[in-house]
Amino acid sequence: MDLSQVLNSDRLERELAAVARRIARSAQASAPRRTGALAGSVDVSTERNSGTTRDRVVAHVTVSAPYAASVEFGTSRMRGSFWLRRTAQSA
Repeated sequence: MDLSQVLNSDRLERELAAVARRIARSAQASAPRRTGALAGSVDVSTERNSGTTRDRVVAHVTVSAPYAASVEFGTSRMRGSFWLRRTAQSA
């Protein structure tokens, strides 16, 4: 099995998805809460044939709430919480 086959394998996809799900659960638990919508908008996906050379599996943890970036990075009127960055760094 060559490197491109390993990078695009079912096993790697399962392992990356498992790590991404752990990060997502931690992000949901540590998300700032008012309504819970921010935590509820955390999602995980995997994608094959991705990367710059289109030869690997990647996993994504996304937050789709429209105000997620404002909560994470702040605005001119509010400091950022950096909750997602801290979550990813602790994983």
